[in-house]
Amino acid sequence: MAVVSNSHMRKRWRLALVFWGISLFTLLTYHSARLNREVHEGRPSRYFWWGAVRLDSDSLNTHSPVRNVHPCNDQPADCTSWDLDDRLVDSGLIERALFLSALPAFVFCIGVVRGAARFGISEVMTFMLTMPTLVIVWLYSLGWLLDRRRYKRHARSGETTPYLT
Repeated sequence: MAVVSNSHMRKRWRLALVFWGISLFTLLTYHSARLNREVHEGRPSRYFWWGAVRLDSDSLNTHSPVRNVHPCNDQPADCTSWDLDDRLVDSGLIERALFLSALPAFVFCIGVVRGAARFGISEVMTFMLTMPTLVIVWLYSLGWLLDRRRYKRHARSGETTPYLT
């Protein structure tokens, strides 16, 4: 079986799916950053909530034994606030669409993030570097398969230039 490269095969699905995935990832990241900033009101926080996914910036808890407790700014001196370890998050339409279209990328990314966290690497940093890369790779591969299938179907029907119509 020989691998054949055809320069006439257009990259319609490849580019469209990659644009779709990166757009959804960017929108969800922007929304999550804005929401985290509002919830934490300028206080440093150990956790970053990316949609419904909780990412720990100090997975080994090495910086402070009580890192997630902070004094209140506008309250009496004996007031403290804390980060929630868990919260109920309703996944929105953007998160569901990205999750369904890039499920294998999410599964692999969670493994990478959890594995790096065991070595003390921030889950936030690992996720933000790994997830867009995996989304691009997965959706480009999926688009390549769709483009290839479409090209072969048109080639079998006897058309010489399937994408020029």
